[in-house]
Amino acid sequence: MPSDGPTALLEDLTWLRTLARRLARDPHLAEDLVQDACAIALSRRTPPNQWRAWLTTVLQNLLCTHRRRERARLRRDAEVHGPQPDETQSLLQRAEAQQQLVAAVLQLEEPYRATVLLRFFEGLPPRRIATSQRVPVATVHSRLQRALQQLRTRLDRDLGGRANWLAAFAPFAWSSLTTPSSLALLMQTKLKAVVVAVVIASTAPLWWPAGAAHEAAAAPAAGVSPDRSGGSSAAGRSDPSPASPLRAERSPVAGGQQHAPPAEVQQFRASGRVCNCDGTAIANVLVAAEGASAVTARSDALGNFELELTTRSASVAAAEDRFVTVCAGEWSSEATIEPVVVVAKAVSLAGRVVAADGAPVARSQLQLQLPDDFDSRFQVPLDRAGRRRWGTKSSQDGAYALPRLPVVDGAVLLVTADAFAPQRVPLPATDADNLQIVLQRFHFEGGELLGRVMSPAGQPVAGARVAMGVTSVVSDSEGTFGINLRRAGWPTAITAAKAGYSPARLELPHNGGKQREDWPAMIVLRLGPEPQKVRGRVVDQDQRGLAKAEVWIHDPTLLGIAGMLPLQVEYLIAGGEVPAQAARMRVPYADDPTQDGNFTDQASNVREPTACWFFATTDAEGNFELGGLLDRTYTLRALDPTSGLFGEVAGVTGGSFQQIEIEREVWPELRGRVLSRSGRPIADVRVGQGIVAYRANARVPGGRYEGTAMRIGRETTTGPDGTFVLRDVGKRNCYFKFSGDPIVPTYLEADKIVDPKDCTMIVQARCHVEVVLVDPNEADQVACENAAGERIDVAILRRNSSQFLTEIEIHNGRSGLFVVGEDAAKLVLLRKGAVVRDIAIAPDPGRTTTVQ
Repeated sequence: MPSDGPTALLEDLTWLRTLARRLARDPHLAEDLVQDACAIALSRRTPPNQWRAWLTTVLQNLLCTHRRRERARLRRDAEVHGPQPDETQSLLQRAEAQQQLVAAVLQLEEPYRATVLLRFFEGLPPRRIATSQRVPVATVHSRLQRALQQLRTRLDRDLGGRANWLAAFAPFAWSSLTTPSSLALLMQTKLKAVVVAVVIASTAPLWWPAGAAHEAAAAPAAGVSPDRSGGSSAAGRSDPSPASPLRAERSPVAGGQQHAPPAEVQQFRASGRVCNCDGTAIANVLVAAEGASAVTARSDALGNFELELTTRSASVAAAEDRFVTVCAGEWSSEATIEPVVVVAKAVSLAGRVVAADGAPVARSQLQLQLPDDFDSRFQVPLDRAGRRRWGTKSSQDGAYALPRLPVVDGAVLLVTADAFAPQRVPLPATDADNLQIVLQRFHFEGGELLGRVMSPAGQPVAGARVAMGVTSVVSDSEGTFGINLRRAGWPTAITAAKAGYSPARLELPHNGGKQREDWPAMIVLRLGPEPQKVRGRVVDQDQRGLAKAEVWIHDPTLLGIAGMLPLQVEYLIAGGEVPAQAARMRVPYADDPTQDGNFTDQASNVREPTACWFFATTDAEGNFELGGLLDRTYTLRALDPTSGLFGEVAGVTGGSFQQIEIEREVWPELRGRVLSRSGRPIADVRVGQGIVAYRANARVPGGRYEGTAMRIGRETTTGPDGTFVLRDVGKRNCYFKFSGDPIVPTYLEADKIVDPKDCTMIVQARCHVEVVLVDPNEADQVACENAAGERIDVAILRRNSSQFLTEIEIHNGRSGLFVVGEDAAKLVLLRKGAVVRDIAIAPDPGRTTTVQ
């Protein structure tokens, strides 16, 4: 930093004044603190590395000093005046109540007792407690919640109800929290006993970020006051089980009737950060927890925000018209990674999509594509951030409207339509209400195979999908098409499919290397009659119909490839559309698809039938109808999503009625433990069953594609000892995912489980790594190896998604943050696939490892 750094920094003190007002809650005191902090900064000879962080610490220290002096003054005043004679009895009653509170704490079972003592009697923050007890921070939070619930129950019982023991502590609720910790009586813990009492009686947050402890302690009544009308928030309607922070009490009233007072609503403090699309923090952005619009906060000078919530999880996004949320931040009370909300200024676009001759292009798809280097712009983990998508379709007259798009440097608007070449339009930085987008029709070039698609009656068919090898095109308004043989990869059969018709297929002669001149100049593909349907019913082992079961063809007919996605003939002729995802996916080796070696693996919990997985859903009685069948036999499979169990029937033909029975083949219990590599049990790990419904595996440009359609089954969370139990778990076609902020997501196939009563899973701690190159041209990819020199996957983790890759792209010398496990020992820099150099690393779960 330059020598005049402090002077330049102090020229803009808006952020410091904002922080001071927030901490002090007194504008006059805040101004005094700012002046004192500036004086200290200007007197410093050696500038620190991070001026703003240093000034924040100075400001907090000054505030602590001020409050200590105020407490000392209050104590001196109390010593001068002393207690009045008529207060003696009240003091004795409060002392007895405090003694019972301490006794209740000491009677807690471990590990709850130690956690409460460390938190409230030693004053340690949750992160330090987690370190000393060698457990995740989320475990500390859950232990505190359960311990305080036990204390509430015990004090209610021993002190005659909530009102009695609250009254005993009420006179100290303000003065004790603003006076020093006097070690006068009861293990010298009067203040700390009162602090515990206030916390267990109120809904104050149990974990406070650094610098906010004094502010929270000065607000003992921070909880939500009871709703005297008997109402409660949605969060307060959950079952008040012993492990729940919510409880419903009943008290006797006249006439023997009882009324339940409103349940306590626990509050949580959700903190996070707001960033621009270039990765820098942004101040004064209003954010809100989605679904709870009344709960808002503004980001401070460092981009940080805090929300007071009554739910254990929330999706946080921008809440003002001038910004669009690019990535929403997912917050959870059990999370250890801070959510990041990425915002951008909003732009509105509208106009028409037309062909080169001015004719409107109906049903064209418009989608915003973020730049490839987007993730590499951030120096904070985006593990709890989820990208949003923007898109629309043009109407019959070609009109479209995209009222709120984010202005992101490098973003483009991808426009696709059948029989037209995709168009990428740079995103305008300002509003445009008449943006015309011109699409070019596919034109036939040398080296292309020309043809026409005809109906059974001999009429040209527009919009038919024509596939050959690893490419496909769409016929134009005259039914004509042209396939580039180089992009197809090799001469093979050519197939055309259109909704409402049976497909047309033609085997091209290849006779041991015959030249293309032997083929017809114009190939004609004549479609067949309307495809067939199959009807049926899905039942359980008791022959009862199963509602919302999913039925699909287990052995569909492959048409060809669109972009990187395999297409099912049955889906297209039944009326399905090729998803826009096909246009978004980058096609490797597009100019030479005969190259091999690339492997794309995608798994998604699809909600609607797609060209990769075509299914029907049963009605309330278990009935289904599935169209698009060819004149062949099929195997049908059915899935009950509620249980994760499958049924199957073979030899199915169109026009038949089939009953599919789903047998109950489950483990009554799947028990196990989650351990670290050192053998330490890990709490609060999510254990979820993933049900593999269907796999699509096909040759695509540059290699192979495998897509997995999945469903979410049973879920649970490990306890303090790392154990978990899943009940009634299907044995087949599933896997189990172990996930949580502290660990790298790990998967276990069901058929690899030897003993369902003792399933031990070893997981690795999550470590963040970033590569920053001095010479941006040195490398374009980075890979990772373990100590044995074996290549291991690196991960890009986002909200509700996980990508495991063999290499990470480097953009402009930056990789962005990615995730490795503890076994990562070496980074390998590559350029155009060749190794440039190796870099030894020792990843640390507690910090980001930056390799320069």
